[in-house]
Amino acid sequence: MANIVFIKPIHGDLRYIAENLKQSTRKEIVGLTGPNILAELEHCLQTSEVAVECRIDNVPVAAFGIIRTNPFVPEGVVWFVTTEDTQKNKIYTAKQSKKVMQSWLHDWERLYNWVNEDNKQTIKWLKWMGATVYPPEPRGIATMKYCYFEFRKQVK
Repeated sequence: MANIVFIKPIHGDLRYIAENLKQSTRKEIVGLTGPNILAELEHCLQTSEVAVECRIDNVPVAAFGIIRTNPFVPEGVVWFVTTEDTQKNKIYTAKQSKKVMQSWLHDWERLYNWVNEDNKQTIKWLKWMGATVYPPEPRGIATMKYCYFEFRKQVK
């Protein structure tokens, strides 16, 4: 079985992740923010209040985090990027990322972002993780269609 660990992101690993992104993730980022994917990932990491990197057999395969959007309310933009390597261990990686999301929702009221409507696998994964996904609408510099999604803290 593969050795999968979640660690604090390492800046140098972002380059590897950017160069090996899943094509659907690459298309999504370029459509929203433009072609400089590494700069966008670095910005996400620098502005995140919390961030995690996933490594499989010591290879960086994913990064995700939360950028706080309101200083008074625990809510923010949640971001996820994955490489093709996540597919080799997708069930275990998905289960572990769901645990991370559930732990974040203990401290955050609402986490949200946009996903390209063509990224069907990610939309399915987001729903499985507990997100509400809304109908697509034009968004970003390429005005492609994106679905807004959000996770909300479950009040018991």
